[in-house]
Amino acid sequence: GAAEVLEFLAGLPGPQEILDLNLSEHFVRRVEQLLEKNRSAKLDCHEEAEWENYQFLEHLVRTAKSQACLKLGLKPGRNA
Repeated sequence: GAAEVLEFLAGLPGPQEILDLNLSEHFVRRVEQLLEKNRSAKLDCHEEAEWENYQFLEHLVRTAKSQACLKLGLKPGRNA
């Protein structure tokens, strides 16, 4: 989940390692659960906080992947 992504980024991976980063099935499944619940009902305060954390984490990963692309001379967005 979020902790494993943060630990990965804290380990100062190289640009290619960042581009190769994929989220775990558990992480993806939890995000999908929150999205589905938000469509059909309202998230409770804990779920809302969890969702906000996932959004922030996604922003961090996208930023890291964009920077990795630049370091490798690639166009951001194509490999990110």
